[in-house]
Amino acid sequence: MTTPATASRPIDADALVSLERKAAYEIPTRNQEVIADGAVVFKNSSDTAIRIKQVEPVLGSGGNGLEVVGTKIAPLRNASDERVGIRRQFPPSRSVADRWQDAVGAMIEPESAASAYELIIGFSVQTGTHRITAIRIEFEADGLVFHTDLSHDLTLCRMATPSSTAC
Repeated sequence: MTTPATASRPIDADALVSLERKAAYEIPTRNQEVIADGAVVFKNSSDTAIRIKQVEPVLGSGGNGLEVVGTKIAPLRNASDERVGIRRQFPPSRSVADRWQDAVGAMIEPESAASAYELIIGFSVQTGTHRITAIRIEFEADGLVFHTDLSHDLTLCRMATPSSTAC
């Protein structure tokens, strides 16, 4: 752990804090469909801006056959900001596109600058069933690299039949 010169609180792997209550989602997908997962909302609880270096799912099961097609981030400055949530399109509709930026390389300001950030990940299921138990975010602050796992519970699979509603 290191203490940046400009911060009153030390930066560590716990600088990013999830703001969502634990919920489980199960989504069967169609052939070539890309799911937008915006269920992860977090804040930077430190006093220092951080830069995202990498975003990846942590799998509880599955593996081959799940592709991350993109990651976006959007600041949520107040309760009236529209959220993406989970949608059957990535990137989601243009209604929230003016706030998006690529997650990798994004600067996440301390909690005083934005109330929260929504992380939007595009997933494509080629084969199988995949349970995502966390989202790992690698970030840089004050020249040091950290990672944190934000709890998540998402199961994605290919539809067994056109009318499938569960994996």
